[in-house]
Amino acid sequence: MGRRTVIRQWAAALGLVPALVLPLSAAAAPAPTPALVTMLEGDASVLRDTGRFAAAEGLRLRADDIVVTGTATRLVRIELDDGKTLDLGPSTQLMLLPHPLARDGAAPTAYVLQGWVKLTAPAKSATPALLATPRIEAAHIAGTLIASVAADQLWLFAESVGVDLQRRRDGKAAPPQTLRDGDSFVLPAGGPGSVSRMPPAELRAQVPRAFVDTLPRRAERFAGRNVEPAKPVEVAYADIAAWVNGEAALRAAFVQRLTPRSRDNGFRNALVAEMKLHPEWQPVLFPPPPKKPPQPRPLPPAPGEPATATAAAPETEAEAATAAGPGSH
Repeated sequence: MGRRTVIRQWAAALGLVPALVLPLSAAAAPAPTPALVTMLEGDASVLRDTGRFAAAEGLRLRADDIVVTGTATRLVRIELDDGKTLDLGPSTQLMLLPHPLARDGAAPTAYVLQGWVKLTAPAKSATPALLATPRIEAAHIAGTLIASVAADQLWLFAESVGVDLQRRRDGKAAPPQTLRDGDSFVLPAGGPGSVSRMPPAELRAQVPRAFVDTLPRRAERFAGRNVEPAKPVEVAYADIAAWVNGEAALRAAFVQRLTPRSRDNGFRNALVAEMKLHPEWQPVLFPPPPKKPPQPRPLPPAPGEPATATAAAPETEAEAATAAGPGSH
C-alpha cells in the first residue's frame, strides 16, 4: 500500500482532510547538526543539563535534551540530520537520543514519557528508527508511527510495515509483536494489549490535527543561522520530577546530571521528601561518614632493643632519686 494512500485512508478514518501531503523525496537536505527545531506553534521548553529555556525555531538540540510542550501547543517539529522527523503535540515530554537507554552504542531516536509524538523515518536511514516509552519500544520504523502515551493507556498507530513492538518494564524486554501498516495497538494500564485495524473512536477524536498533515522538511531554511538558546533558568524539581522518578536507567543518569542542583535547599528538600521514588540519591544527599585512616603499625624493634617502648632507665642512683622526687625515701 502506498504511503499517500495510507495517509488518506487514516485521515478519512479520523474524519479529517490533510491540508498538504508531499512525498519524502521532496525533503530538503538534512541539517549538519544532530537535530533542529524547525516548526513551533505554541509554547515549548528545553531542559538541558541543570537549566530550562524556551524553544525556538532554528534551535539546535543535543542528545539527552528534554523537550516539554504546553497544554495548548499545536505542533513542535524536530528534524534529525539522518532524515527522521519528530512531531510533538500538546502536553508532551520527550528526551531526544537518550544515551542512558543506548544499546550496542546506539540510542533510541526518542523516549516519550508522556503526550503525543509522530515519528517519521525514511525507508533507508543511516541509523535505525526506534521510539521508546516506559512500557513499549517500537523498532524498525520505516514510515510513520503515531504514539499517545498516558498513565492509563498507551496507543500506537502504524502507518507502515516493519514496526516491531516489544513490551518493556524498567528496562526489561518481552517477546516482540509486529504491527502491519494501518494497525492500531492499545495497551491499557492493566491487562494485555490489543491490535485492531481501526483506531478507537475516542482516540481518533484526540489526535492532534497537525499530525494529519505531511509537510516537507524545513531544516535547510536554517542553514548558516545560529539560533542561540535563551538564557536558562535553573530547573525546578517540579519541572523534572517525572524523569528523576522514572525507570532505573534514567534515574541513575539524572543523579549525575542534577547533583549540582541538590545544593539548592528547595530542590534538596523535594528530593528528600520523595526519596523512596529515587533511592539512587541516598548516597548523594546523605553520604556516609568518611572512613578513618588506618593507624600506622609500630615498627618492629631493632636488634638489641626491648620489645616495647619504655622510658630510659636512670643511669645512676642520684638520677633515680631525682626522678622519684622529694619524699621518696
